[in-house]
Amino acid sequence: MLDIPKDKIEDIKEILKNGERSEFWIIMCQAIDDTIEILREQEESDDFKDLPAERYKLEMELLKTKIKYLKHLKESPTSIAQHITEPRANIEAQENPDPFFSPEEIEIKEKEELKK
Repeated sequence: MLDIPKDKIEDIKEILKNGERSEFWIIMCQAIDDTIEILREQEESDDFKDLPAERYKLEMELLKTKIKYLKHLKESPTSIAQHITEPRANIEAQENPDPFFSPEEIEIKEKEELKK
């Protein structure tokens, strides 16, 4: 956990905002977007169609997780600013307990499991 004096929080938030608008971060986000596009193409391709069902499911979940992680990575400056602004307990209460799936995705998966 970041231990930042309260009088420095606004300065750090401004640094994060400026960093988010910097050429470096713009290039990083473009690279992340390119990687996401490649992963989506893999997800839609026939590369995994010959795999056994369980392996296919695993590969598809892995691709989805990578995409979700990369999207989250793009939000790092905002996440850090929120982390230093809000008490950790408030953030944890808002967060999804599963780092890989949204509450809606978890609900769908649970319903699918019940049908089996």
